[in-house]
Amino acid sequence: MSWRRDVDVAGVPVAAHDVPELIRRLRERGAPHVAVKVERALGTRTVHVVFSEAEREAILRAVDDRPREFSELYAALVHELERRRKRAD
Repeated sequence: MSWRRDVDVAGVPVAAHDVPELIRRLRERGAPHVAVKVERALGTRTVHVVFSEAEREAILRAVDDRPREFSELYAALVHELERRRKRAD
């Protein structure tokens, strides 16, 4: 697995060396299918990965304790979720 490139997760670059931690968190929080998708992106050096709404929510749950390395990802996903909810109202 190559760790030389960052991976764009939901529009936010995640450092390649932090991606394994994200994968672990996704698996622990019951989203193994999303973990596989992220892992595949890292392994194939895919820079941008498209996630469904449900996958984005799984990623948000995986980083909801706001670790420093995922703070930007958390903020972006929360902002996106709030924006979607406002449009739905």
